[in-house]
Amino acid sequence: MLKNTLIALGIGICLVVFLTLSYLSFMCLYTDVQLAFIRGQVAVFEYMEEQVKTAKTVECAVGSMEYAFYYYAGGQLNLIDGTAAETLLETLRRNSVRRMAITLNERFPESSKGDSPAAWMEAYGDKSRLDGTRNDDRWYKYYKEWYNLSPDDPFYRR
Repeated sequence: MLKNTLIALGIGICLVVFLTLSYLSFMCLYTDVQLAFIRGQVAVFEYMEEQVKTAKTVECAVGSMEYAFYYYAGGQLNLIDGTAAETLLETLRRNSVRRMAITLNERFPESSKGDSPAAWMEAYGDKSRLDGTRNDDRWYKYYKEWYNLSPDDPFYRR
C-alpha cells in the first residue's frame, strides 16, 4: 500500500514538473515570436523615418508618418492586449512618429504644424482615420497627448 502511494506521488510530481516545464518552454517560444514581430515593426518605423527625411512634398512625408502610425496597430496578430510586449511596441511607435513630426517641422517650416503628429495628420493626412483613433479608447490611451494641444505647447519642444 505504501509502495503504491509513493509511486503515485512520484508520478504526480513528475507530471507537475513536466507540465511546468512545458508551459515555460511554450512561453519562451511565444516571447521569441513576439520579439521577432516587434523587430519587424521597428524596421518599418525606421524605413518610414528615412522616407520622411527624403520626401519631396509635405503630403508624401506625412503619408509616411501615417503609414508608421497605422501599420499593424498593437493588439493584432500575435501580441496579447495589455502585455509588456504591446506596451513596448506602442512606445516604440509613439517615439518614432514623434521623431517624424519633429523632422517634418524642421524640413517644412513654412507648413509647420509644430511637433504634434496629430496636427500634421489632421492638416495633410487622412483626418477620418485620425478621428477613428481619437474615438477608440483602446489606442487613444497611447496617443491622447497628441490631440488638442497647441503647436507652441512646451510639451512638444522637449
